[in-house]
Amino acid sequence: MQNIDFNVWLILGAPAVAALVGGGGFWAFCQTTTSSMAEAGEKFKLYTWALWPAASLVYFIFVYAVMPAAMRATLLDGISLSPGALIVSAGLGIFLSLVSIIAMKPSLRSKPEETLPFLASEFRELPGLVIIAPLAEEWVFRGYGALSLSEAPLIAAALITSAAFALMHFKPWLIVYSFFVGLVFFVLFSATGNILTAIVAHAAANGFIWIWMRREASRLRAVIASNHSSKQSELPDSPE
Repeated sequence: MQNIDFNVWLILGAPAVAALVGGGGFWAFCQTTTSSMAEAGEKFKLYTWALWPAASLVYFIFVYAVMPAAMRATLLDGISLSPGALIVSAGLGIFLSLVSIIAMKPSLRSKPEETLPFLASEFRELPGLVIIAPLAEEWVFRGYGALSLSEAPLIAAALITSAAFALMHFKPWLIVYSFFVGLVFFVLFSATGNILTAIVAHAAANGFIWIWMRREASRLRAVIASNHSSKQSELPDSPE
């Protein structure tokens, strides 16, 4: 561990801390300056729809440029388009998202009026979730991070890269989920040597959760509308 270049700690840790403080601080600001979760989510779109995708792209380009040429070549040469490996990776990503959904459901508030704003606040644009995030984050944390920490014990490398990856997501439930899937993606890349498998698994997990949240939000809107109509029909007719 002592032989690890300080630049590796800086490249992995500084953006994670910046996202934790900046993103978490902005989310707290959105919550304290609005009267509802839905309004906070609308204001937070500045981060999720603009700042976060742009910062992720810049981060990817920076790491791609500064990483040793031999490391870059190792990652690029290891890329394989084997259909079997990619299908298994996508299936693994969907399985992880299902585990997340099952774990998250009990914590969702029982009333549709309270759950819907939470789902709305978590919406992000689809291209960022299934293209930018998987490409940037897997290249940095599972690619650059794993190879840079190859001198460290495997478990330590997995924990360090997954912790940095998790901190970038700053919301408590996302930190826990991201740390867990980060470990799985690390194992996947370590086993295959193909960074594309981790990217595909990440994209599949994000995409499936996005689809579920969209469908669940639509269902809750229908339930709320139905409940509202039922209450309206139960009101006594006003006297003529």
